[in-house]
Amino acid sequence: MTNNGGASPLYLKALREFEENGHCVVRGLLDAASLAPIRELVARYVDARADALRADGHITSLCEDAPFESRWARLRAQVEDGGPSGPIGSTSNWGVPSPQGELLLAEPVHALYRKAELTKLASTLLHAGDVYSCGNYWFRPMTCDDSQGHYP
Repeated sequence: MTNNGGASPLYLKALREFEENGHCVVRGLLDAASLAPIRELVARYVDARADALRADGHITSLCEDAPFESRWARLRAQVEDGGPSGPIGSTSNWGVPSPQGELLLAEPVHALYRKAELTKLASTLLHAGDVYSCGNYWFRPMTCDDSQGHYP
């Protein structure tokens, strides 16, 4: 492992996990207030996708009672996917507008990418001085059974 010049234990643990597994989960890095705009944006987007799936007859329940963390998975469970051209496949890449025009490529995502907590962690993980983000990216919901791949 490389010398990280006084990086915090949280960052050192993340670095170890990243070097061993190629990814890391850093719980508690961002507080609820930092994530609130993203959660609101994603919730609106999921609402729009759910409404469209029900209008097209692909689902019967909007799963409005489901917690934020599991609602998309519960919606997906109602759909026979049909691969990339199926009703969920067409919504698995969220870089396109929802049926109501909602975009996930919006300011809350850009603001999250600019958070010092994330850029400092990325700099530590990548052994880099400066870290930049690009506004051209894809936001993909991933579930453990996603045929397109998944995050562990």
